[in-house]
Amino acid sequence: MTYLNTITNHIETKIKIMPKKRVRGVFLEVLPSSKKHNQWEEFYLETKSEKYEIPHTNKLNKLKFEYLQMLNDEVFFKKLNELAQKEAEIIQQHCIINPHITLGLHNNERNGKITTYVIARAPFFVNNQDRREIKISLNKLSEYKGRTITDLKYDEKFMTHVKTKMKNAMMEEMEKIFTKKFPEQIEIENNQGY
Repeated sequence: MTYLNTITNHIETKIKIMPKKRVRGVFLEVLPSSKKHNQWEEFYLETKSEKYEIPHTNKLNKLKFEYLQMLNDEVFFKKLNELAQKEAEIIQQHCIINPHITLGLHNNERNGKITTYVIARAPFFVNNQDRREIKISLNKLSEYKGRTITDLKYDEKFMTHVKTKMKNAMMEEMEKIFTKKFPEQIEIENNQGY
């Protein structure tokens, strides 16, 4: 058995126990995010040196410099971006095959009047955003003639309709091009912490 077959068998075993709601990747989490530092930035920024530990400080700063050089390698970035894109596509396909739909209510206020709508959500990787779910709006709650969210949840015909709408929204999102990219050059100051 080859090394690749061994890894593939191990991954397939893990996938069997993977929860249906999984929407996080591995390399996707390394990509820059609009909301926070990505993981390599956090790692880099959290490693500070002490001014009284000169030999260790010099070694730490040298290691951090080498780390940034490796991160700035164009071939590495390209491969990392390709892996992240592949993960996004895998997550999207997994979510469309196994949609984990939940129903909820959304109040919309307009001209002082509140209208309640039924919404459906499902875990999903939305391209070019940090969102990890997709949401669709259904009809006004009043259009369901006094039925509650619980009533709708257990209505097979209704849920089949919602599932079809959700899958259509997912397929529409999947047609958008994944464009998250790393910056051309990473520039973080050497944060020695003093």
